[in-house]
Amino acid sequence: TPEWPEPQAPEPASVDHAVVRDTRRQIAEQLAARLQAEPISDASVRRELCRSLLAELLTTQARERVRAGLDARTVEEEYALADAVMAALFGLGRLQPLVDDPDVENIEVNGHDQVWVSYADGREEPGPPVADSDEELIEQLQLLAARVGGSERTFSTANPRLHIRLEDGSRLAAMAWTTPRPQVVVRRHRVRDV
Repeated sequence: TPEWPEPQAPEPASVDHAVVRDTRRQIAEQLAARLQAEPISDASVRRELCRSLLAELLTTQARERVRAGLDARTVEEEYALADAVMAALFGLGRLQPLVDDPDVENIEVNGHDQVWVSYADGREEPGPPVADSDEELIEQLQLLAARVGGSERTFSTANPRLHIRLEDGSRLAAMAWTTPRPQVVVRRHRVRDV
């Protein structure tokens, strides 16, 4: 009998991180305006509102691209952009795909572009940059601290260390300003039910 190759998952569409930043900013402004007019305390309802605002914005952008004579984004590119924006608003930004990978056990970041990923099978490999600059990485961590910890948890020169338990049970530890470059470590617990 012939050996059939294992099916391979399609490569995820790449995203332009400058477009992600701009789109995140626009959606955050729209979301803030809507929440100011009508406060919503339920996080899942806020997330769904954000998804609908994002869908409207992407539809508008698609029309503008066609009017300008540019190629429309593919469905995969649209999904990748939407996922990246949602990760920037509600997740860990460019770290989120690594945290979502079930084979990843640890992620170590020393500056925005020096990333090492440890896998369950013992491999250690360099990972993709998690931001375009160290300043952007710090900003993402500050947004995460504010979102997860409220006003009592900040990440600043006065509080240069951050320890957070993520939604999936992983632990994130970060340090900046006292080290040459910002450092982040994410420890994942792959087996939660024993």
